[in-house]
Amino acid sequence: MASETKKKVYEWKQGDFHPDTLQLTEVHKKKNVLVLFYMPGCPGCELFVSKYYSHVQKTFSDWEHAQLNVRSVSTPFLATIAKVTGNKNVAVPFLVLFVNKTYSKAFIGNCTDLSAIQSFFSSSSSSSKTPQTNKKEIKELTTKKELKEYLEKYEDQIRVIQWYMPGCGPCVTMSHIMEKQHHKHSNVAFAKIAHTVELERYEEFPTTEIYLPKQKKKANYVIKGPDEPKLIQYLQKS
Repeated sequence: MASETKKKVYEWKQGDFHPDTLQLTEVHKKKNVLVLFYMPGCPGCELFVSKYYSHVQKTFSDWEHAQLNVRSVSTPFLATIAKVTGNKNVAVPFLVLFVNKTYSKAFIGNCTDLSAIQSFFSSSSSSSKTPQTNKKEIKELTTKKELKEYLEKYEDQIRVIQWYMPGCGPCVTMSHIMEKQHHKHSNVAFAKIAHTVELERYEEFPTTEIYLPKQKKKANYVIKGPDEPKLIQYLQKS
């Protein structure tokens, strides 16, 4: 479908993002990536690409654009999108915005309504031009050694560590909360770590640990579930 648009669009391949956690890989360099999810042979998809897609690209010209055939991803991905958006009737075509490699929002509806699309993503467009206050990325940790080294590296700061389970809807919600707070707190180090057999610590996900400065072995606060008010409370309290 990329050849049908006036502007060349990156065609995603399997492995370019994690459908369970809605996280991008290192493929895209720009902060904002708008992805069209489509299905070959879908009349609505063909209509959107032929008449409307180029307008969307021009409207958000400072973003990177990509597209993905939904047949190349697993069914749980669509279930995750449905859970995150609260829309049980997820149907192609739909647009998903990723900010800093993390899911931000999804437009699921009439993709021929350009004014609705522009209005829906406009706040993200303006915010994309605002400099980040936190220069550190949300680090993805994979081993006990990396966790130990991360806690030691930023021991002079508050550290927030989210333990999550791949495919967990509430974990995706907590990831969005972490992303939001990450931009507001330049003096806080944020990281995530996936639950595995080798990294088994909790039975409930997401579980978020908060370490105060100099604390390296045991978290000062532990939050169960995607609880933004409690995270804000502990960050302010700290």
